Amino acid sequence: VDRYIGGPEHAVLHLLYSRFFTKFLYDQGHIGFEEPFTKLVNQGMILGTDGNKMSKSKGNVIDPDDYVTKYGSDAVRVYLMFMGPYSEGGPWDPKRFEGAYRFISRAWELVTTGYSQKTDDTIKASELESRIHKTIKKVGEDAHSIRFNTAISALMELVNFMIPLKTEGSINKDEWNTAVATLVLLVAPFMPFVAEEMWESLGNTQSVHSQAWPKYDPNLVKDDVITIIVQINGKLKDQFIISTEESHYKDVLERTAKETLGDKLDHSAILKTVVVPAKLVNFVTK
Repeated sequence: VDRYIGGPEHAVLHLLYSRFFTKFLYDQGHIGFEEPFTKLVNQGMILGTDGNKMSKSKGNVIDPDDYVTKYGSDAVRVYLMFMGPYSEGGPWDPKRFEGAYRFISRAWELVTTGYSQKTDDTIKASELESRIHKTIKKVGEDAHSIRFNTAISALMELVNFMIPLKTEGSINKDEWNTAVATLVLLVAPFMPFVAEEMWESLGNTQSVHSQAWPKYDPNLVKDDVITIIVQINGKLKDQFIISTEESHYKDVLERTAKETLGDKLDHSAILKTVVVPAKLVNFVTK
């Protein structure tokens, strides 16, 4: 088994017996490994609101069914994963539970309500694309390492980043639809039932849980690089990646922009070049 997940109280039962049988089979020459588990992960314990172990005698037992009935199972799932490091657990806090529920509600509203494009802000679109790819990388790595709380935190940040963009309608509709679909794929492991409904609301007929995990572009997740937009007469034509340090030199940006455009740009027709450091290069032509 690659990974065994269980409470430390199982050490004298499951772990002891499984190690005994594994070592016996190894000594008899039936298997080629001595340990049954490559990695052991102990989950933390959920305590009562008073910080003590839940017990009927103490009267501090929390019935999760009450919260499932009121808020849904996904809200309980998200709260339990977000409350702290998986290996530590902690006391049940109804106030923090509300935060998990609000996150799900905000994500639902973001995805399921219509989007109206009002402008086409290429700079903000580039920022959104970079944020999406960074979140794919962060959530994927954190989920694999059982750092569910930080994965959910990254998803919360992404939702908060996208909400004002939707209000502004500043992103090209196709790019917005791609971003929203990726968001649903990323939240699916943490809120499976809500994600399924959101995925269907986007017009998909197959389950979100049968989709491939999204891949990120390494060039868009580096903190030491930045995406520069290249325009001709204010219209997006291309973009390029450059180091953050070089992104503040206008001559470097102009030269790289011309190289990026290649035959798309008639150099003899350039009337003016507008360079905004760390953001864009715009060629005004005849």
